[in-house]
Amino acid sequence: MKVADLIIKFLEKAHLDLMFGIPGSQTCPLYDSLYSSSIRHILVRHEQSASYMADAYAKFTGKLEYAMNRRTWRNKSFNWYCHSMD
Repeated sequence: MKVADLIIKFLEKAHLDLMFGIPGSQTCPLYDSLYSSSIRHILVRHEQSASYMADAYAKFTGKLEYAMNRRTWRNKSFNWYCHSMD
């Protein structure tokens, strides 16, 4: 089992049902694991849109929201915003 599989399984166990994001070279393994999961993905055109959409989704539904964004290749990292509405 890959680390990406474990991350997606963890998000499924946290009852995540919707994810917003944009694929990038650093996030491809996560998107491969997402393909076989029950989590629905919404593709966005800009990274900031994913964050705003996920935040609005959490505020309106009270559910867990998740936005996965990729950064430029130079710093080899990606942003994850995870927030739970209590």
